Amino acid sequence: MSTDATTSRPSNSAASGSASVASSRADSVVNRPTPSSPTDDPTTLRRKHRDLAQPLRDLDRHQREERLRETAGMLGRRDPRELLEEAVSTWGLSWSTVGRMLGVSPSAMRKWRRGGGAISSENREQITMLSAFLATMQTCKEPIADIGSWVEMRLRDDTTLTPADLYASGTQGRLLLIDLAAEVMSLVEVLDAFDDDWRTRYARDGPFRVVDDGPDGERAIVQR
Repeated sequence: MSTDATTSRPSNSAASGSASVASSRADSVVNRPTPSSPTDDPTTLRRKHRDLAQPLRDLDRHQREERLRETAGMLGRRDPRELLEEAVSTWGLSWSTVGRMLGVSPSAMRKWRRGGGAISSENREQITMLSAFLATMQTCKEPIADIGSWVEMRLRDDTTLTPADLYASGTQGRLLLIDLAAEVMSLVEVLDAFDDDWRTRYARDGPFRVVDDGPDGERAIVQR
């Protein structure tokens, strides 16, 4: 028995029709409007950028903090009185500013200047950290020309806060100053991180002021 081969072969018109249908479907898929991707939204893009930037900023800060501690460890081998003299003669800080940033009383500073008075291990650590901080500030992209006057200068004309105030507040304050000098954070970001109520609490003509002779004979914030 023989089978007609022409019966199993599609006609040219049928093949052409199938090709037209396929082409029409392909065109509709290509030309069909696609919903906008969430990543096209500016708000989403900014959020993703922020989420990526924050871990990098934290890593960068951690590295700077480690370098600061390593520098302090190296300086810890030196005579602390020599480091104090260097803070005044080399970096241009006043003795009162050095005492304020170290958190020691004026009487203790006077004894140290005269070569008397024992320097405890805790105070020695603070002295070496201050020296390391001053050295670190000079390694930034824009080194501070006169760091002695800079630490006493108001950070903004509408606040009483100075770099010395931020440093004296503790580790967080000194790291914020390094971030500022490294141009990792803006001045407003630094102040907001230090105290989100700084505009009121440390306003130049606000209800509070900073005095050098507080209730305990040390620098303090008191009402006007």
